[in-house]
Amino acid sequence: MRTPHRCLVFVALLWGSAALSSAQNLLQNGTFDSGISPWEASDSVATFSPLDAGGDAASGSIRVTTISQAFTGVGVVSECIPVVAGATYQHRYDYLIEPVDGIHVTVSAQVDFYSDPTCSVVIPSGPGVGGEDSTLADGAWHASSDPIDLHKAPAGARGARLRLQVLKPLVNGSATAHFDNVVFAALDVIWLNNGRFQVTGSWSTAEASGRAHGAELTNDTGYLWFFDPNNVEVVIKVLDACDPFGRFWVFVGGLTNLEVDIVVTDLQTGQTKTYHNHRNAPFAPVQDTSTFAACL
Repeated sequence: MRTPHRCLVFVALLWGSAALSSAQNLLQNGTFDSGISPWEASDSVATFSPLDAGGDAASGSIRVTTISQAFTGVGVVSECIPVVAGATYQHRYDYLIEPVDGIHVTVSAQVDFYSDPTCSVVIPSGPGVGGEDSTLADGAWHASSDPIDLHKAPAGARGARLRLQVLKPLVNGSATAHFDNVVFAALDVIWLNNGRFQVTGSWSTAEASGRAHGAELTNDTGYLWFFDPNNVEVVIKVLDACDPFGRFWVFVGGLTNLEVDIVVTDLQTGQTKTYHNHRNAPFAPVQDTSTFAACL
């Protein structure tokens, strides 16, 4: 199988970061306007702080002090967030680290996936760990900067928790950081064929419109939903038919009569094709075996 060029993958991740700013935040309280509930402390002390990343006097942040006697502190944990297996999620946050003499403090985030909607049975496939911001313990606000904070919900996943962590290298002593504007959102995009092809969708009726949500089924197949993750609207497959046909084939099947646009982009060449369905018309099957002819 072919692997996309690193630069193109990075472009895709930056696109995901931009999309996150407009995606629905699945957290109940990521801005800490009046308190820290339902966040829970774990090996730490968590309190409400009037310091707000945007300087809003009517809002604040969550102040986390690690009290762990180990080399790291866990921090705080979000509520159980409903997720869809195969969907891609991303997180971001603003942080402020209080300087401490002689202790190098860092912050990071981690996502744990669970097989039940109450987050009681963790999936042992391992967590998704975000990048650490390790050099900005200057008492000022900064945005989390890692563009690879993407988390694909594994098979069987129905819930997730986001952990915000304050880390310190010493057994003794404490470390404190503030977190604000925390977002955990589903990306409205599917990556197929080892990430080479990006698929997005949008829908509209006479009264409303919106972006489609997506999830992967296999390496080359995914699906989109509009209103409810249990209601599949479109199934799409981008098949590597380069050997022997010298093409990538796109097959799309719709279960809707809404107006729909499906956009498929080859991130390796930049080539894009839009597949359109007219409003109040049954979604016509797409069997495109000619558009994507760059088998690099």
